[in-house]
Amino acid sequence: MRIIDAEHWTADFQLARALWEAYQEEVREGVHVVCLGDPGEPFDRTALEIGDELSRYHPHVYGFPESPVTRETLRQVTEAHLDAWSKGFLIAIAGTAAPEPGARVRVLTGDSLSDGIGAPVWDGQKDGIDPDGWVLFPDAAVLAVVARPAPDGDALEPVPERQRRKCRDAIIDGILRLYFRLGHDHTRYAGRRRS
Repeated sequence: MRIIDAEHWTADFQLARALWEAYQEEVREGVHVVCLGDPGEPFDRTALEIGDELSRYHPHVYGFPESPVTRETLRQVTEAHLDAWSKGFLIAIAGTAAPEPGARVRVLTGDSLSDGIGAPVWDGQKDGIDPDGWVLFPDAAVLAVVARPAPDGDALEPVPERQRRKCRDAIIDGILRLYFRLGHDHTRYAGRRRS
């Protein structure tokens, strides 16, 4: 696991490098990005905003406010795209809770994903994976730290908005850098546009 300081000016380069290293492990047919989150959950807002922005630049982005990938829809979305995802490089994006200060992005690859990743479950005290839920086994997971334990330890509190946005922007820019490195000219893709 790598922890990237999203406030550092090289955060997007660091993220792109970590994803590139994971990508090079075997030949792939494209990149697929799955942003996990429920629009009704405030801690999931970051992942959905990332999906919304990336879907404007690449055709294989799943999970944005109008079409979220939630605990309820993860299995259906996975089954619909399983063939393409198994041949491509699959990146899962979600929010997470962590105690470290500052704007942080966690990047998991290889053995650190042996248990997979599911849509986040926010129970008020910690995040986690629904033990009865569907689980993805991506090639990389990018987790934005969007919550921290409250000082009393009984609940989660959101990170400051500025730090949340820094994480969001570092992830978007890092994935755009990966697209560029792979030869995808995201400036020419006329994908999903905001109305």
